[in-house]
Amino acid sequence: MNRRAMRSALSAIVALASYAAAFAAAPIANAEEPSHPLGAAFLDDRAIRAALLDEGSALVEAGQTLPLETVQEQLKRKRSVLPAPAPENPFVPAPGDLAANLEAASLIVARVRYCCDGCGEYESNAASGFVISPDGLAVTNYHVLDADADEEEQRSGYIVVTRSGLTLPIAEVLAADEAADVALVRLDVGEGRSLPFLPLASAGRVGENVHCISNPAGRFFSYSRGVVTRRHLIRRSSGRTPRLTVTAEYARGSSGAPMINDRGEVIGLVTTTDSVYYTERRGQQRDLQMVFRDCVPVESLRALFAPAPTDEGETLSADTAEPTDAV
Repeated sequence: MNRRAMRSALSAIVALASYAAAFAAAPIANAEEPSHPLGAAFLDDRAIRAALLDEGSALVEAGQTLPLETVQEQLKRKRSVLPAPAPENPFVPAPGDLAANLEAASLIVARVRYCCDGCGEYESNAASGFVISPDGLAVTNYHVLDADADEEEQRSGYIVVTRSGLTLPIAEVLAADEAADVALVRLDVGEGRSLPFLPLASAGRVGENVHCISNPAGRFFSYSRGVVTRRHLIRRSSGRTPRLTVTAEYARGSSGAPMINDRGEVIGLVTTTDSVYYTERRGQQRDLQMVFRDCVPVESLRALFAPAPTDEGETLSADTAEPTDAV
């Protein structure tokens, strides 16, 4: 190769290297920031909370959320006229699909209210919930919606946020049971939209694997797993109340979260925790030994729906339930 050819080849190599370096340094056209923090690869809880407040307060200001007095009145409804959703999950999902399906149907449930102390800002208390039908039937705890309706300020309302970042108002409380600590609500999803949902199991069994996604202390969409350890009754002034105890972890802010089995079916919803200490004297608790985590069983949720007819034309009903220390 002569000198001229060598110089041409070297020039071509240098130009190609320069082009490659420039291409590597250039931003990728499709690598845009997500429009909502819930669309990011890693969740930023502070950003999610800010988006929740911005979008929730806009719904409150626009009058699209239920007044607190209406929520309190509708919480007195004991049974919905709707039948329980039919099972629509006849297969066992793959492990990856199980968590993805659970996450997609899980909700942040929040009461957004205007502060009256002069700060001029909105605040929220976030709990959990889940969707059980594509048209927007959803479930949470009774105590999550049981806000005081006698407050001076009325700029307040209940919203939910889906895992996809969709913020929706709770349009109606269809049925609730204070003793069972469960409430069935309808979300205002709008026309032509359907939501990911979880089917209902018939019951939960001791030893069965369980999976949960909840929002403990503002750690939004946190996953945990465990097993059912007990089916038992607790006693309250309203009577005996059924519960499922599980080992899946959750904490404050998890109230209303779904507990599902390996088939992706809801066997219950988070309600309370009860910590056992070795010594408890004069108000001091020492040496934590165990935490019992109780759930409302799916039977109590099913009891909120219109009774199913029997062959004899009669109807079937289920016992209802009540909580201990709400989370």
